[in-house]
Amino acid sequence: MQNRFSVVSSKSFDKGIASVVGLAVYDKDRLEWVHHAVESVLNQSYKDFVFVIVIDGDVSNAILAFLKELSRNESRVIVIISES
Repeated sequence: MQNRFSVVSSKSFDKGIASVVGLAVYDKDRLEWVHHAVESVLNQSYKDFVFVIVIDGDVSNAILAFLKELSRNESRVIVIISES
């Protein structure tokens, strides 16, 4: 079986960025938990990072809408949707 991925929005970053923060989102996660986790990462004092969020499987429409909007409005966030 081959996994397929789609990226919600593509971005370019300075070559100096070396920090990547990852978060996997699954079908059992609640919007409140995802929102809290995202805010916790984005509110860190260190700001020079890329935040990659992977949606692995089905998630609620509310979570999907939140992450798509976040990706459009936050330059450090990349959302990847696994289409397996």
